Amino acid sequence: MLPGMIPFVGFANGVPNVSIGTPVKLTDDSNTDTYTWASTSLGDAAADRVMIAVASVRGFSNTAPVEISIGATTMTLIVSSDDTTGDQDAQASIHAVAYPTGTTDTVEMVGGSGGDLRDGVVWLIPVYGYSATAYDSDVDQATSGSSSSVTIGHSAYNFVIGVFALRDTTSTTSWTGLTEIEDDEFSDNVQSYAYDEFTVADASLTVSVTHDSNDRALAVAAFPPA
Repeated sequence: MLPGMIPFVGFANGVPNVSIGTPVKLTDDSNTDTYTWASTSLGDAAADRVMIAVASVRGFSNTAPVEISIGATTMTLIVSSDDTTGDQDAQASIHAVAYPTGTTDTVEMVGGSGGDLRDGVVWLIPVYGYSATAYDSDVDQATSGSSSSVTIGHSAYNFVIGVFALRDTTSTTSWTGLTEIEDDEFSDNVQSYAYDEFTVADASLTVSVTHDSNDRALAVAAFPPA
């Protein structure tokens, strides 16, 4: 099994057939309003495929959420967290779209309201059998503090994913509540994301991240079976 993959849950006794494909990481540290990644792998095409993107970016002009598109299709913004400083800030966001056809396409990220981007990282994840609409989501954001935390609810067999952005160059992150998939320092920001599939419903899952104190943003969302 490839790193970052979760096996299918199953078929019988009312258990949904859901699975998580292999994530693809996209990066760009240019100072511009648009990042473009051509010929990006989307995983296996399937009628029940949903593409989920988690993004960490340092914006220059404003705090409006970034937009992410695959080909000519704009992904739905599920949730966006911004440290609210407005300049050289940390922003984390989660996007999703049903995307059944094609195995490669161009992925594009545009700065919110035309604002410039910097130090952008996108993890693009194909999931199968899940809804493109979140069951619940939440954010934590601030300009200081060494811990970020949210509490969300989820139903049975939900895919719960979180993404974290920190204005820092040396910090590492430690997640509680979700399994950390990657912790990376890219240019002048620290980016990290984590996810798990939960077979049992939970009305109050706490997800927290510890890190150095600086501009920070955490976004978490739960996706139920379709």
